[in-house]
Formats: sequence, C-alpha cells, structure tokens
Amino acid sequence: MFRVFPANYKWSLAAALVFNAAPAGGGEIGELHHVAWQLQDAAARDDVDAWYRAWHALAERLAALANDAAARGDPIGARDCWLRACHYYQMADRLLPPSDPRKRAAFEASLRCFEAARPLLYPPGERVEIPYEGTALPAYYFPPLRHERDRAPVVVFFDGLDVTKEICYFLAGRHLLDYGLGCLLVDGPGNGESLRLRGLHLRPDWEVPARAAVDYLQMRPDVDPERIGILALSLGGYYAAPNVKW
Repeated sequence: MFRVFPANYKWSLAAALVFNAAPAGGGEIGELHHVAWQLQDAAARDDVDAWYRAWHALAERLAALANDAAARGDPIGARDCWLRACHYYQMADRLLPPSDPRKRAAFEASLRCFEAARPLLYPPGERVEIPYEGTALPAYYFPPLRHERDRAPVVVFFDGLDVTKEICYFLAGRHLLDYGLGCLLVDGPGNGESLRLRGLHLRPDWEVPARAAVDYLQMRPDVDPERIGILALSLGGYYAAPNVKW
C-alpha cells in the first residue's frame, strides 16, 4: 500500500480511503495533498487532534463553499463541494475515540452534507429506512442509470468494520449505477449511522440484517426480486460471503 504518511501506517490506511474516493467525487487530489503535507510531523507523533483539526477545517471550508454556490444558483458546484465536505468530516472524526464529543458532531455534519448533495446527484436516489428488529437500518437506494427493464437488478452494499454508507457510495456505489445495477447502501449494525446515532451494535449473525435488506428490496415494485446480490468490503466481506445465495 502506498503510504501517504511513511511514519504511520494507520493514518496512511485512513487517507487511502479518500484517495480511492476521489474519482467518484469523495475527494480532490490537490486538497488531499495539502492536508497530507501539513500533517507529516503530526503523523510521526500520532497526534490525533492535529488530524482532526486539519480534516475538519477543510470540511468546514468546503461546506461553506457549497452553501455559497447554492446561494448563487450553482447546483453543480454546490453538489461537488458538499460531497467532498461529507467525506472530509468523516475523515476528521475517524481517529477520534468514541467518547470525544467532536466525533458525533463531525459525523452529523457529514450526514447533512451528503443529504444536501443527494438531490443533486444523478440519479438522486432516496433516503430509506429498512425495517429491522423493531427499529430500522438507515440506507440510500439508488436506481441504475440505464433502465433496460422495468424491474432493476440491485446490489446490497454493506460497509466494513469502520466504513459508512456514504463512503461506500464513493468507493463503488456510484460505479454500480453505471453498470446498470441499482444499489442499496446500508449502514449495518455496528457501522456508521446505525452505531453512532441508533446504538445498533455489531453482530456475528449477519444473515439477520442481510435478510432485512433483501426483504425490503423484494417489496419494491422497481426491483427484480430474483436478481439481488450482496457486496461488502473489509470485515463486511466475511459477513457477506454466507449470504450470496438466498
């Protein structure tokens, strides 16, 4: 793996998420290079506060630019800035301990940015709630770009140990749409919004949330119930494998 921070593997692994997300609008190489350059000394000290400050400041700047673009009637500029701000806010909170109040605040700011950008995406998709054991799993449903049939094949995309449905959009969700597949991006138990805002913890029997996602899709009139797949990254891959056949 290319180490953005040669003295710190953990920080390099986190930064790799943003670099990988750049083609789908989750980062901009010049901005990432600037942050990496200013954090080299902090990485050697594992100064998590410096990490937070740098990413948070960049996210705040992009969010302000997005709001200004929207006010000027520039929806494309606003969308692009909101998407990057979303990802940078999540990078700011990424290394903070769970007890740090800045963690939740940054994460909630990231959700607001993604929701502001979502109606401006193509396709815009929907914010949906998947019924799950008396509560719900937060998710986004995006239809495919090419409508070759009335009922679309759809991929359920779960996150890994420490990724979110928003990051999943940047890493592969947007590209699935280009291939004629719909995509359901889900914060499963123990991830993202499900954990941070709803207290839903990680569980080993992943067939339960997976089945909830499939049940939801099978109820949608625009989804082909016989053509539903599952995709997950990192730790999620271990959970997805037993569910490839329903």
